[in-house]
Amino acid sequence: SALIVNPLNLKELFEQKLSELSGGQLQRVAIAYCLSQDAKLMLLDEPISHLDLRYQVKTLKLLKKIKQQRTVISTFHDLNMAMRFCKRIILFRNGEILADGEPQDVITPENVWKAYRVKVQIKNNPRTKNSSLMFLP
Repeated sequence: SALIVNPLNLKELFEQKLSELSGGQLQRVAIAYCLSQDAKLMLLDEPISHLDLRYQVKTLKLLKKIKQQRTVISTFHDLNMAMRFCKRIILFRNGEILADGEPQDVITPENVWKAYRVKVQIKNNPRTKNSSLMFLP
């Protein structure tokens, strides 16, 4: 459908063989295939891996747009993208739930330290209301 093909720019790939596609192109095709199934629940493992920044944002905007019709559960290693596009985050440490809730309540300097042993500061953009992690030395 146009909802899937246009944002993911798949028209350019129609004539190519699957074996000729890059990792990012394969990822876009896999996401489009998943979206075309019209399932009420989507489980996605790292849906933005292998994608350049442009397609990461396009893909997550598309997934956010369809959330009214479907439930989307996904894994992320990019906490900044998770904070920007997810409504609810479950943060794990050693296979157990460390925190569960809205992004601003889950992705905190304390929780990031507990989960990853990395020091961060959370910066809020007053214009967009988005938050992002800044790594500290």
